[in-house]
Amino acid sequence: MPELPEVETVVRDLRPLAVGRIIRAVRSGKKKLRTPWKPAWNARIAGMRIEGIRRRGKWIIVELASPNLSPLGRARRSDAASIGTAGEGRLGDSTDDPSPGLRTASAVRKPPSPQREEGSLRLLVHLGMTGRFSTVAHEPAAHRHLVLTLDDGAEIHFFDPRRFGSITLHESETDLQKHFQRMRLGPEPLDLRLVPFCVAVINTTRNLKAILLDQQIVAGLGNIYVNESCHLAKVHPSRRGNTLTQSECRRLVQSIKDVIRKAIQRRGTTLADEGYLGGGFQKRLRAYDRAGQPCRGCSTSLIERIVISGRATYFCPTCQPR
Repeated sequence: MPELPEVETVVRDLRPLAVGRIIRAVRSGKKKLRTPWKPAWNARIAGMRIEGIRRRGKWIIVELASPNLSPLGRARRSDAASIGTAGEGRLGDSTDDPSPGLRTASAVRKPPSPQREEGSLRLLVHLGMTGRFSTVAHEPAAHRHLVLTLDDGAEIHFFDPRRFGSITLHESETDLQKHFQRMRLGPEPLDLRLVPFCVAVINTTRNLKAILLDQQIVAGLGNIYVNESCHLAKVHPSRRGNTLTQSECRRLVQSIKDVIRKAIQRRGTTLADEGYLGGGFQKRLRAYDRAGQPCRGCSTSLIERIVISGRATYFCPTCQPR
């Protein structure tokens, strides 16, 4: 599953393509995502302007507003063919005809309602395991779940072969924040503070791997970066939270921040069997998916693999003693 660095990369790639543009038409697929897209939402977002794109944890937030409200300057269109993907191609290569099996709503045929012009909407996107955006229709129609046609002729396609991803519509920023509050989404890794984090860790008997994967403790971390953070902090991922010292918690907080910053700089991690492409951090992994290879910390032990909380876990027996 794409984690924070991969999602942040997608957000940064989408911004120059979409922010400031008006959605002229929307086409949605018939197959259901994890949370089904409602066909009625096609007409709701057609005609809206994309005000901004940001991230919260592993979620992508697309801010929409009526074009009658404080228009933004148009963003320059990039020549990149895919979002978060290494590839070639130019925008606007896809046909103008609606793709087979897609429901269509056009802003030209149905202008915005007065009620919608007074407010704003939010699209909340989760990539699941194989969800990705692209500006060219390079995958089978069955894998394409949403297509946004922008006012410059570009199209943004959302593909998800396994359909664990989702795109949902929220009526306002307030509605969206209430959704996050119900999820009890924790702080961003780069915003972690030592005392609240330490309290959350040492007051539980859960293993460290489960603690760090809990989105209520830290938002955005997944299996890859939990493994990497534990290795850099020299803490074994099977340790119970109440056995960690304050010094180890401090080391872990700093390691999480260091790992996330470096992963974002390298556009995240690309794995051969996953949906996200275009990252370079896999060349710098210290522990994850390196079983049997020399530890990049001590150079004397081989990385070992075990299963903790149902997830593959990698560690160095020398650097991370049990």
